Amino acid sequence: MNYINIIEGFWKMNAYDRFSSSEIILYLYLVHICNQNYWNMPIACKTATLQSELGLNKSTIIRARVKLRERGLIDFTEGVQNSSSPKYRLLNIHSCKNATASATAHATDSATADETINKDIDRDKYNYSFAHQKKNRGHGIDKQKDKDQRRSIDVSPATQEGYDAPF
Repeated sequence: MNYINIIEGFWKMNAYDRFSSSEIILYLYLVHICNQNYWNMPIACKTATLQSELGLNKSTIIRARVKLRERGLIDFTEGVQNSSSPKYRLLNIHSCKNATASATAHATDSATADETINKDIDRDKYNYSFAHQKKNRGHGIDKQKDKDQRRSIDVSPATQEGYDAPF
């Protein structure tokens, strides 16, 4: 597993469907521990250790790890009271079919909707601008004046008044 790819994949998933703060801190801590253990999995990590390291209570840790399992990021086996620690395994973030499919579908729908809105706004601006220019033009009576208005420039002839010497 590649540490950077895991983190980037996690944040991409978060962009489409937000994780809670407890899910974020738990997942990033587990990635850190896996990296320290040279990616030998499963890793055993006591819930009490997670509580002290992360500043979360036991029920919050349990809820967060269940949510991470549901999203396809981790798998774990629960520990037995005071005899064995819970064992965690990071799953390949790119093989999270449900998460990836839903994130892709959401991103596609969102991008399509945004682009449609942008096109409508641009079209409305163009139509308004064009209609406004057409209404205020000289309707072809003075073609030069009409042409200058369309270019939005103010044309006034230069005079010699105000100059000291001729050119």
